[in-house]
Amino acid sequence: MNRFCIFIICVLCGITCVAQNTSRPSWVDGYFRELNNSYIEVVSASYYNLQGAIDQAAKQLVARRSLATGQEATVSVSEGSISVQGSHGLIASSRILDQYVEHNSDGYAVYLLAQTLKNPTYKYESVSVTESYSASYKAFVPGMAQFEKGQKIKGSLFIIGEIALIGGALGCNSMKTDYENKISNTKDISLKQSYSNKANSYKNGANICIIGAVGLYAWNVIDGLLAKGPRHVEVGRVAMDFNPYYDMQSTGLALNITF
Repeated sequence: MNRFCIFIICVLCGITCVAQNTSRPSWVDGYFRELNNSYIEVVSASYYNLQGAIDQAAKQLVARRSLATGQEATVSVSEGSISVQGSHGLIASSRILDQYVEHNSDGYAVYLLAQTLKNPTYKYESVSVTESYSASYKAFVPGMAQFEKGQKIKGSLFIIGEIALIGGALGCNSMKTDYENKISNTKDISLKQSYSNKANSYKNGANICIIGAVGLYAWNVIDGLLAKGPRHVEVGRVAMDFNPYYDMQSTGLALNITF
C-alpha cells in the first residue's frame, strides 16, 4: 500500500513538473497544404548570418512555386512579406506566417512557413499559427488531447495515473471484501479486530483512489481543453473578441468575428 502511494505521488509530480518543449513549432518537421487561392508550405535554408538564411529560404520558395523565369531576380524579406525584384517584370505575392531559427557554430538554420498566392491578384485565405487548440472530445479521454498536442510524456502519465488509481480502487475493495469474509469465518476476537482494522484500512485506500481518479480525470479534462501546445497551423479559424466602442450617442462593447 505504501509503495502504491509512493508510485501515485511520483506520477502526479511527474505530470506537474514535466516540461513540454513547445518552442519548436509542429510545422517545422514538414507541412504542405493547397488552398483555393494559395499554397502553404515550409522552406528552409542555412547561412552564416540570420538575414542571409531568411533571404535564401525565401528565394527557394519563389523558385519552388515556379514564379522565377530563369532570369536573375533578387528575393528579400521585409516585415513578413517576400519581395521579388528584377528587370523582367516578375511579380510574386508571398507572406511569412511563422518562422523558426536554430543557431549553431556554422551559422543559422531558418525554417519559414509561408503562404504564396497562385495568382498575385488573388486574396489570401485566413490562416493562423497558434499555440491554442480547438476544443475536442479527446479532452474527455485521458491523455488523448495531450497526445494530439505532442505532449506524449504528459499524456502517458495521465493514462498511467488513471489506470493505477482505478486498479488501486478495485484492488483495495477486493482486499476489504476478503478481510470482511475472514471476520465472519473466525471466532478469535483478536483476529476479528485485526481483520476489521485491515478491512477499514483498505476501505479508506479504495476511497482515496476513487477520489484521486476523479480528481485526476478532471485535471486531464481541464488541461486537455486549456493547455497550449506547439505552434501549429489553423486555416479558416473563427476568432471572436469584444472591443469597447463609443460615439456621439452611445458606448458599449462590440463583438468582432474574424473568419
